[in-house]
Amino acid sequence: MRVLYLAIAAAAYFFSTAAFAQEQLTLTAEKIEFSDGFSLVTATGNVAMKGQKRLLRSENIKFDRRSGALTVQGPLTLVSGSQSVIVAEYAELSLNLKEGILKDAQLLFGSRVQFTAAEIVKEEEKFRLRKAYGSPCALCDPGDAPTWSIDADEVETDDLAERVVFRNAVVRVLGIPIAFVPWLSMPGPNVDRADGLLPPKYFRTSAVGSSVALPYYKTLGDHADATITPFFTTRSGPGI
Repeated sequence: MRVLYLAIAAAAYFFSTAAFAQEQLTLTAEKIEFSDGFSLVTATGNVAMKGQKRLLRSENIKFDRRSGALTVQGPLTLVSGSQSVIVAEYAELSLNLKEGILKDAQLLFGSRVQFTAAEIVKEEEKFRLRKAYGSPCALCDPGDAPTWSIDADEVETDDLAERVVFRNAVVRVLGIPIAFVPWLSMPGPNVDRADGLLPPKYFRTSAVGSSVALPYYKTLGDHADATITPFFTTRSGPGI
């Protein structure tokens, strides 16, 4: 046990004196090894690395003090800020956990919207997702299409999820593509009031048949707002 405490203390000193001395970092693991004259640290087993408003959990991390490279073998979980959780299979991160690249990743905002992406580039408080797919269900039943979903070549958002920007996006309702847009901006899932498109809606009635609606929300000062909802029905065509 004393050896473990010494290893943890040595790791804390190692990280605190590396390139980011201003960061308050702690590292715990079942096993911590040093090599290359204390230039390389490897932590394995229930690894937890904590920084300011950030938490990284994995089974294996390596940090090379000479290059400043922190590599993480997944599955890993990175909690960023108070709203965003990333689950990935591999990551290369900065020591303060604010920047880096995560591969084969999922980004979850609270419990409302989830994105899967081939790659997530994290830059301070912002995320850039490449080859991304987003939907409102964190856990959909197998075989069920979500109410709406968006495929995009690139998605940009941030820790607070105030706004989500899509580039070269295909919008789907119940799995059916309804629109292609080269650029699309939507309020984030954690924003109560902001101008922009709301999630698409699908409904069916005996009068108009199947309908797809794409609401647009507009704030009118501090105490008023309006929602404009263009829609298309199979029996009556477009409307508003």
